[in-house]
Amino acid sequence: MPDATLRPDHPGAEEPQNIKCSFCRKSSLEVKALISAPGGIYICDKCVDECAEIIKSYREAHDN
Repeated sequence: MPDATLRPDHPGAEEPQNIKCSFCRKSSLEVKALISAPGGIYICDKCVDECAEIIKSYREAHDN
C-alpha cells in the first residue's frame, strides 16, 4: 500500500520536500496530503477527490 506524504508543516512530517502532484503540479505546501506510488509518482488529495467524482459520474451514467 502506498505511503501518504504529509505536508511539511504537519505535525509528525519529515523535513520539507519539493514534491509535486504528478497530475495538477501543486506542491506539497499547497495540498493536505500527497500519496506516493512507485516510480516517483504522486497524487494529491484534491486530485483523488476529483477522480472519485469522475468515476462516480461514469458509473451513474453507465449503470442500467
